[in-house]
Amino acid sequence: RKTFIGDPRHEDAFFCDLEGCHLQSPEISRITRQAIGGSVSDMRKAQYLAAKKQNPSMCHSDFNSMASHMSHSTNTAKKYYEVEMNLNSDVVEEMETCTPATPRASTSPAAAPMSVPQRPTTLSCRLIRPPWIHEDELNLRNQFARELSLKKMNINEVRSSQYFDYYTRERNIHEKQLMNKLQYVKKKT
Repeated sequence: RKTFIGDPRHEDAFFCDLEGCHLQSPEISRITRQAIGGSVSDMRKAQYLAAKKQNPSMCHSDFNSMASHMSHSTNTAKKYYEVEMNLNSDVVEEMETCTPATPRASTSPAAAPMSVPQRPTTLSCRLIRPPWIHEDELNLRNQFARELSLKKMNINEVRSSQYFDYYTRERNIHEKQLMNKLQYVKKKT
């Protein structure tokens, strides 16, 4: 696109809007989500890594120029992309040293190659919200009356309650969710 010299609205930008102005980062995110998929951060990291791979001795001014072209500060680039580059290089080295296992011949025609099941993270398993029912608020207000009456609720006080195990073990409610619900009940009273 053509740049108008001296016009601050029309600076040379990597991403620009229909008028040629510097496109704001949230707008880039919106366009990417709707048109391409993935995140802007992934795209920025890919471009940064590609530039770093082509020119490993990239000077500071080039780095600053690239960061401003991508609508963000150099601190953001240094904080996230350098870390990403280090992690990616470790992963690539690890992948290069590994050799894939050869599948064994199977006598059973229905046998499929086994895959390693991915273990979900603890947080994704534990923080699935169990349903709260209307009676829960009344029960919490009665069962944790002492804890709710304190000026400042303490997780240790809540854990020492005789009803704590019921909610965390039998109802499968994470203690953080229980504390959030207790704080909600406390604010409501």
